[in-house]
This record gives sequence, C-alpha cells and structure tokens, in this order.
Amino acid sequence: MTIALVAAAGTAALGADGSLPGGTSLSVDVDEPADGLTIEVEDEDDTADVTVQGSASLAGTDATKNTTLIYVLDLSGSMTSFNQRTDCTGDGNLEDALDCQALAVEFLNERASDPASPVGWTGVATYSTSGESHNVDRDPDRDQDRLLVPPDYDGDGNGTPDLVDVVNGFGASGLTNFEAGLRAALDILDESTTPVNRLVFISDGQANRGNITNVAGDFDGFGTTRIDTFAITSGSGCDAGSDPLEDVALMGTEPGTCTEVEDLADLNFVLGQVLSSELLELEGSVNGGDAQSISDVSPELPEEGPVTVDFSWDVKGLAVGQHELCVTATGVDGGGEGDVSGCVTVTVEVPSEGTYPPDPSGTYPPEPEETEVLDEVIVSDEAEPAEPISAEPDFTG
Repeated sequence: MTIALVAAAGTAALGADGSLPGGTSLSVDVDEPADGLTIEVEDEDDTADVTVQGSASLAGTDATKNTTLIYVLDLSGSMTSFNQRTDCTGDGNLEDALDCQALAVEFLNERASDPASPVGWTGVATYSTSGESHNVDRDPDRDQDRLLVPPDYDGDGNGTPDLVDVVNGFGASGLTNFEAGLRAALDILDESTTPVNRLVFISDGQANRGNITNVAGDFDGFGTTRIDTFAITSGSGCDAGSDPLEDVALMGTEPGTCTEVEDLADLNFVLGQVLSSELLELEGSVNGGDAQSISDVSPELPEEGPVTVDFSWDVKGLAVGQHELCVTATGVDGGGEGDVSGCVTVTVEVPSEGTYPPDPSGTYPPEPEETEVLDEVIVSDEAEPAEPISAEPDFTG
C-alpha cells in the first residue's frame, strides 16, 4: 500500500558541478524533491512515491583549462598544387590546400578560445621533408621563443591571435615525413604541463620519408595524449602508404581517429569537431543500487554540447527509512567519457502517536486544556432558605 500523508519541507535543492576528462563542464541540478524532505505514511508497511526533477548541463559554464592543443600541419609541396584548389571560404574564389588548412586552424582556434573550451594552451608544429616546432609569441619585446600560448594570445596587438598569424605565414615545399612532424610535436609537448594533450595532424598525401615506428612509445609520460589525423584531398587516405594516418592516430597514450576529408570546403566543420562534446545519458539510482535509465529527458539524448536538458524520474515504493536518490549525467569530450552525480536524501517515516504534522506556517493547533467535571452541586451556607410551600388549601379568596 502506497500512502504519503505529509511531505515536510527540506532544504534547498542540490546541484553538483564537475567536468569531463577533457575539461568540459558538466553539472546536475536536482530541483525536486528538496534535500532532507520527510514523507510521512500511516504505518510501517506503507511505501511512498516521489518524482525527482531537475536539469543537466554540458559545456554550460567556463571549462577547466586542462588541455593543450597542438596543430601538426603539412607543408609539403603538394599543398599548393593547382589540382587541389577549391572554394573553401564560400566567396567564389579557389584556394589551395595550404590556404584551406590555415582557415581550418583559424576556425578551430576560435573555438578553442571560447571560455567553454577546455583548451588552455596551443602550439604548432609543421613537417615536409623535415619537421619544426614554431614560436607562437610575436610580442616584439619578448626575446625568448614560446612554443605554447593561450589560443587567444595576441602578443603583437594586431587583433589576430599570434598562432593564427604564424600559420598564415607558412609556405609549402619538399616531401612528406610524418615521423618528422611527430618529433616536432614532441618538442612542444616537453613544454606542456596540462594533464590532457590533443594533437591535430593534417596531411594531403602519403609519407615518403621517415618511419613513425621510430617514435613509438615516445608519447608516454605526457599525461593523456590523443592524436586525431585528417587525410585531406583525394590524394590522401587513412590507410594509404607505409606510414598510414590511421597508424599515426594510434601513437598517443589513447587511440585517436582518422578522418578522410575529400572536399576541402568541409575541413572547417570537420576540424571543429575535435573540441566537440556530447551528453550521452542520464541515469538514476536509489541508495547506491543499480542504475536506471531516465527516459523522460527533454531534449532527448544523446545531444551535442553546449546543451541543457530537463529530466523527470518517478521513484516508487520507498520503504520507511532514509533514502539517497542520485541522478548521474554521462558525457564525453576530447579527453574521454566521464560523469557527474547530483543527489538528495529523503526520509519516509511513520509519525509518532499524538503528534501533529508540521505546519508550513510554523503554527500548530493548541493542545486542549484539561477540564474537571463536577458530580455534585455545592450550596453555600450563606444562601437564604426558600419559603416552604403550604400543603393546606387556601379558601380565603
């Protein structure tokens, strides 16, 4: 039998704020029931039902800046080939692969500069026949190179992030050496202090110099390091050549992915997904028991961040006692999958006999005063006695 007589007010609703492994913010706010709510039932065998409502947010607030993002860019001679020209800006003019690569880096760097992005530091390495790590600080008063700067850093004050200025100044020549590009990226990683490192490795062709197995294991010791590779134009491919890009994507401490981008006009969008995040699911649990999928979620999951969803979860059959109700949100970003839980405590109890349920106004019915019932009438000694009534008939009148 499920009967809830009284729901006594608890404290304000609770929220839990956290972040995914890649630094993207994730939070769960439980609006109802209030933490500490007391539900009264008639007797010990009764149970109570309660509806848990609230919201979960992904990338809704400033992220933890725990990620270094390094671009590893192809400067081989084929990047300026006339045969690979396309309109990657939508302005009606044709650009070569080198231009489209620079535009995609600028687009991704803008996303990295967002407060909701987990990226705190950025750097750039390049390769053709050989590799190079680049100074990305153009402050004229600084006499020391910096391989890493915040994504929005503008040392020369020209209104454009220094890293974008550096990338826009690249030319192309030479052969293709993936190993050289990875070694240049390792030089930059030596300067990284973040627990998460992301490498964006772009190529328009196949390696014809070097051997990536020469750097196998060299990325160990740099925290969580993931390499995502991008095979651009029809002359490239994830499985092409003796050093395929899909193998380059496996050189980090965590496996990355290889994506083929035949149309350079799509490179901005595809590269932008590197910093994407997704809210995967919401689950509920009672007293640390098995998780139950919460289906009443709007909008429906999964959903790409930034996003806020509302949820409602009916919990039935709570026995007399204290119960912890938790809602767990699971998401994924560039650092991997993670979760955050928001919990409240409710108590189901049988009220003590003779007590009154709590009154929200803070007042209670007054206890009735004790009264004494008298079983005899007391006559005062000072009272005048009543005149006797004559028993004789009166014939005078």
